[in-house]
Amino acid sequence: MNSNKYVGMDVHLATISCAVLDSDGNQVMSLVLQTKAELVISFLQGLKGTVHLAFEESTCSQWLFEITKPLVERVVVCNPRKLGKPRSAQKNDARDAADLADLLRLNALKGVYHHQRRSFSEIKQLVVIYNQLTEDRTRSINRLRSVFREQAMTIKLDSLALAESVKELPTAGHRERAELLFAEIESITQLREKARHRRC
Repeated sequence: MNSNKYVGMDVHLATISCAVLDSDGNQVMSLVLQTKAELVISFLQGLKGTVHLAFEESTCSQWLFEITKPLVERVVVCNPRKLGKPRSAQKNDARDAADLADLLRLNALKGVYHHQRRSFSEIKQLVVIYNQLTEDRTRSINRLRSVFREQAMTIKLDSLALAESVKELPTAGHRERAELLFAEIESITQLREKARHRRC
């Protein structure tokens, strides 16, 4: 019995749409994962049989290649402009993932070269710090917004717009609190971008 599984992934920064086909082209699974290493690993480890995987070249393709390569029989990272057949007319992430899985099954994908650069443990640590920085940034943004909500004001996270809004706060304490929180957000944003580039 042929136990091959063909997995297509449509990858975005926040989520990954996954489709799994069998050797006859029947879709046996479709799901959406958060773009987190531990979830991707758990999903692939849960598949029975020989697993083949395809996804498109993107900013996170090296990261995804490195965490999936040890878990599957074959990984194909493809150029989206050189797919073997037209994509579905009504584009959506689930359909794109299924199209990739089918093209992989038909051996109709041309791969882009990638190589293993990091150990699993290194990748895991980079993913952990990226997720933590994202949570810290969201927390700081909420704190900054609460300063203005206390005065029935709304803000945009833009340096010039914020500078004008800060002037309207009633006390020096409110203004200093807002300025420090915005500085914290900018600092975390820079660190998160650094982590993202190292992760990908």
